[in-house]
Order: sequence, then C-alpha cells, then structure tokens
Amino acid sequence: EKISQSYGNFWNELRAGSFKSGEYKHVAKGGNEIWIQASYTPVKDANGKVFKVVKYASDITEQKQTVVEVGKLIDAAKRGELDDRAAVEGTSGDSRVLRENINAMLDAITAPINEVAVVMQAVAEKDLTYYVQGEYHGKFEELQNNTNSAIGQLADFMALVMNSSGEVSSASALIAS
Repeated sequence: EKISQSYGNFWNELRAGSFKSGEYKHVAKGGNEIWIQASYTPVKDANGKVFKVVKYASDITEQKQTVVEVGKLIDAAKRGELDDRAAVEGTSGDSRVLRENINAMLDAITAPINEVAVVMQAVAEKDLTYYVQGEYHGKFEELQNNTNSAIGQLADFMALVMNSSGEVSSASALIAS
C-alpha cells in the first residue's frame, strides 16, 4: 500500500495543506483488514509550511464487517435462502443490535412461510386437516387467512363431491335393481 500511487498522492496532498477525512482500509501485520474513520489535519508553522499532520481516528472494522454480513444475508434472502443468520458472538454496540434485529426479522419472515409450507405439503398429500395456526399480523395474517380459506373451500368441495358420488352410487344401485 505504501508504494502505491494513491498512497503517495494522499500524503502529497496533506503536505500541500489539504485536509482529508473518510473511511480508510488498513492491513494489520497479521494480514487482518482494519477499517478506520479518520480525519487528517495538516498543521502549518508561522510561515505557512506544513510541519505535522494530526490524525484523529476511530476503529470501524466491526461496523464494516456488519455491513458485509448483512449484505450477504440480503443476497441470500433474495435467492429464497432464509436459514442463515448473522453472527452475534464477539460483537457489541450498534453492530450487535443491528445483527440481532436482522435475525429477528428473518425469524418473523420464515415462521409463517415455513408453516404455510407444512400445510401445503399436507394438501399435496391429500390431507385437508392442516391449517396455519400461528398468530400473525399484516401481510402474514393475510397469507394465513387466504391459505386457510382455500383449504376450507377445498375441503367443502371434496365433501360435496363425496356426497354427490354417494348419491350417484345410490341412484345407480336403484337403477340396477
């Protein structure tokens, strides 16, 4: 990094008296990526020449890692993969809260979807006794009501078909006799 053109330009601009602030990536001795939020302020002497640069920095590595992890969860959700969760262990502060909230949101989304999947699997196996039982709100309640209504109507229709086939069978027997 130190031999790159951008690094050289960065320090040349500071030497020329330009203030710099932003997010900067560093690589630690062990190869770990570290991110800082920093400001670099050139300090000039009485003649206007920069004689030092004051740096104020905060480690934002955990926040950057959280952004990456949440991005991966969102990409997975877009693909319909809803089983992964954000790692919470070893995190703190806002990063921990964000990760916990993302996990809670994924749990809230997957619960009704999983329940509807179980109910629809039962329907596929010709079992119309399963209904969505959870306590849901908003669009999830709408999904629950529509699923349960469809199963109820299908059960009523099947009962009607069974009743009608019984009547046809009785009538056939009567005609045959």
